[in-house]
Amino acid sequence: MMKSTVQTRGVKLVVSGTANGNLTQVHLVLRGPHDPIRVRRAWQEVISRHGEYQICGSVDEAVSSSTTGAFVPHLPWQDHDLRDIPNDAARRWLDSFLETDRNQDIPVDHAPLMRCALVRLDDCTFDLIWSYHSVLFDRQGACRIIEEVAALYEESPSVQMNETAGDSANSWTTLAVFADGRALEPLGLPTTSARSDRSSANANVEFENPNDAGDDIENRLIQIWQAVLNKDRIGTHDDFFELGGHSLLAAKLLTRIEESFDKVLPFASLLETPTIEKQARLIRGVSPTDWSCVVPIQPNGSRPPFFCAHGGGGNVLIYRDLARHLGADQPFYGLQSRGLDGRSAYVRTIEDMATLYISEIQKVQPHGPYQLGGYCMGGTVALEMARQLCLRGEKVALLSLFDTVNWSNRPPDSIGQKLYHQIEKLSFHVRNFLLLNPGLKATFFEEKLRILRGRSRVWQGALLGRVFKNRREARSQSSILADIWEINHKAASCYVARPYPGVITEFRPMKQYSALRGPEVKWDKLALGGQEIITLPVYPAGMLVEPFVKDLAATLRICIDHANHAHAVAN
Repeated sequence: MMKSTVQTRGVKLVVSGTANGNLTQVHLVLRGPHDPIRVRRAWQEVISRHGEYQICGSVDEAVSSSTTGAFVPHLPWQDHDLRDIPNDAARRWLDSFLETDRNQDIPVDHAPLMRCALVRLDDCTFDLIWSYHSVLFDRQGACRIIEEVAALYEESPSVQMNETAGDSANSWTTLAVFADGRALEPLGLPTTSARSDRSSANANVEFENPNDAGDDIENRLIQIWQAVLNKDRIGTHDDFFELGGHSLLAAKLLTRIEESFDKVLPFASLLETPTIEKQARLIRGVSPTDWSCVVPIQPNGSRPPFFCAHGGGGNVLIYRDLARHLGADQPFYGLQSRGLDGRSAYVRTIEDMATLYISEIQKVQPHGPYQLGGYCMGGTVALEMARQLCLRGEKVALLSLFDTVNWSNRPPDSIGQKLYHQIEKLSFHVRNFLLLNPGLKATFFEEKLRILRGRSRVWQGALLGRVFKNRREARSQSSILADIWEINHKAASCYVARPYPGVITEFRPMKQYSALRGPEVKWDKLALGGQEIITLPVYPAGMLVEPFVKDLAATLRICIDHANHAHAVAN
C-alpha cells in the first residue's frame, strides 16, 4: 500500500495505491466543492486524447476504429452518493467497495483497460477510485495522467468562474506518491496559485512515513506487528491480512498486545480494526462489554444476511475471504465461540451453542427466513441452529454445510487410523498445491507453512494450560485457543444429530478422507426436505483458501439467490 498526504491552501488530497496481480488501484480523496459531472468529463477527455488506450481492447473495437476512424473508448464510471448515510456506515461501505474493486480483474478484451468510481461522502469530500491494468504505465505515468486530468478539470468554465469570484476551494493540489517505502519526486499540478510558483506549492507537500506513528501506543504496536509478522517496514494504515496475517498469527499478535498493554482485545477485532491506527483507537477505549458472539465481517448491503458458524478453532477469521468474494452487497456475519475474550464462560455442547447463537443473531435479524452455514464443525452448529429455529416456527431459507460430516455415527479412531489420516491430509495439501498455476503455488506453500507454525503455538498453549493451571501463563491467547479447540472437538464428537425438516445444501470437496466416505457420516437420512450436493474442484482443507475460496463464494452466492427467489415466490 502506498500513501501520501498533501495540504495546500486548506485543500487536502490523499493518494494511496495498491497493486493486485494485473490491477493497480489508486485512491484519491478530494476536498472541496468539486463538480462530479466535470470531474467525469475531464477523465473521459484525457482518455480520449491518448491513442495508446484506444488500441487496447477486442478485435471488434479495433475493426470499428479502423473503419470509422472515430473509436473512442468509453471509461467505465460509477457514481455513489453517501451523503444521507451516517459517517461510520459510509466509511465501512467505502472500505468494502475498495476491497471488492481490488479483487475484480480488468478485462483485457475491452478498452480502455481501466475504470473509475466517484464516491461522495459529504458536500466537500469525494473519494475517487481509479483502477487500471498494470500493463498501461508505471506509477509515475499514472501520476502524470492524474496531473493532466486535474489541469483539464481546472480549465472548465465553471471552475474558472469560481476562481474569478474568489472561491479557490475547487483547486487541485500538488500531487506526490509514496511507493515501496520511497517518496517519488513531487509532481506539480497546475493549480491557479501554483502555476506561477511551483516550488512554493511543492514546499507544502508532507509525506507520511510508514513507520512514523502518531503516539506511543502506535509506536509500540508497530514494534509488536513487526515482530509477529517478521517485517521491517509496517505503516499505521497497513492491513494485517494484506501483510500476510491469518488467524493463528492473530492469536500471537493479541497475546503480545495483552502483555504490552494489559488489555485483552476481542479475537475478531482484527476484522473491524485491521490496521495499527484503528487498533490504537480500540486500545484507548476498549471495554470488555464490547465483546459479542456475532462478528460483522461484512455488514453492508441490502440482501438478507448470511450467518456462518465457527469451525473447531472457534474464531471466524477463516471466513474473511469468503465474505469478501461474496460481494459488497451481501451482509456476512460470523459466529465465534464464547470465551475467546478470555473472560466469558465456554459453551460445551452443540445444542447450547445453537441456542446462544440464535439469541445473538436475532438481535441482527429478529425473524426469518434465515440463511445459515458453517465450515466443518461449524456446519454441525448451523444444522442444530436451523433445527431449533424450525421448532420455534421460524423459517430457514438456506442451510449450507461446508465440508461437514455427521460425526456422531463414527467410532473413535485407532492410532493407526489417526496416522493414516495425517498421511492423507499431507497428500491432499500436495494435490491442492498441484491444482494451482505456477504463479500461485509459492503463495499457497507459504500460507501453509505459516499455518503450521501458528498451530505449533496453539499446541504450546495447550501444554502451558496443563502445566500452569490457574496462572497467567495459562490464559494467553494461544492457550485459550487450545482450550476452545479441545472443547469444540469434544462437543462435535458427542453431538447426536436429529432429523431436520428442511433442505440441506452440502458443499463437498471432490475427494474425501477414507474414514469419512461411508454412508453413516452422510446427511441424506436426516434431511427430510431433501439434500443438494455441490462438489467443488478442491481437495479437503482447501475450500476456504485462496484461490479455491472463489469457487465456493460463486456457488454459494447462486444458492443464496435461489433461496431468496424461492422465498419471494412463496410470499
